[in-house]
Amino acid sequence: MNRDHKGYVPLSLDEYNKLTHLISKILFTEYPPVIIPAEAILGIEAVAAGIAGPDRTIVNVVTGPYGSLFGQWLDRGEQRLLK
Repeated sequence: MNRDHKGYVPLSLDEYNKLTHLISKILFTEYPPVIIPAEAILGIEAVAAGIAGPDRTIVNVVTGPYGSLFGQWLDRGEQRLLK
């Protein structure tokens, strides 16, 4: 890893590529995973935005605050696509 930075140490492109390749092997996936360097909620919002669509039916079982937020993101994604 690059040690020139203090605190957070970003991966080099080679390190990132090696990491995603290894994760792909562990998960038996054809394509490398997308690593989101942020809080988990950002990834959850990205999923909602990516799957929302006017011709899709999605069942969102709300069991807590994140499920409620997920529903709001689905609504926002659908409205964005309808415009």
